[in-house]
Amino acid sequence: MRRKRGFTLVELLIVIIIVTVLASIAIPKFSDSSIRAKESRLKLFLRSVRDATDRFHNDTGLWPQSTDLLTGATPTQGIDDNAILRPITAADYHGPYFNQESFAVGISGITSITYVNLTGGALKVGSWKVISSATASDGTAYTTW
Repeated sequence: MRRKRGFTLVELLIVIIIVTVLASIAIPKFSDSSIRAKESRLKLFLRSVRDATDRFHNDTGLWPQSTDLLTGATPTQGIDDNAILRPITAADYHGPYFNQESFAVGISGITSITYVNLTGGALKVGSWKVISSATASDGTAYTTW
């Protein structure tokens, strides 16, 4: 008599249980990957635009008057540390320093990203600030980025 080959019901149940346990461990790790990717993109954007602002300041000795100066035509004026407009020598400007026209955040709770061109509180001229009441997936407030 030949015996049929195959899996028993108990073997199939054990495999299903193992797969279920592995899935219950793996799925939470990847469920918030979309928001973490957006937060990484936001951090990269902030780092890039802050570097561009610092390069502008290093070249001209002044801060950009607005975000347009990072991407647009050669500026004729900049802002000093006391928020006073000063002329920029064309030979000092080596920009544009940043080539991205706009940035869509795509993270709920973030209202905007603003450029500070006037002195105000703890923010200095030339600062970038995230306007938000939300916190990131790592528990830090977006406003501290």
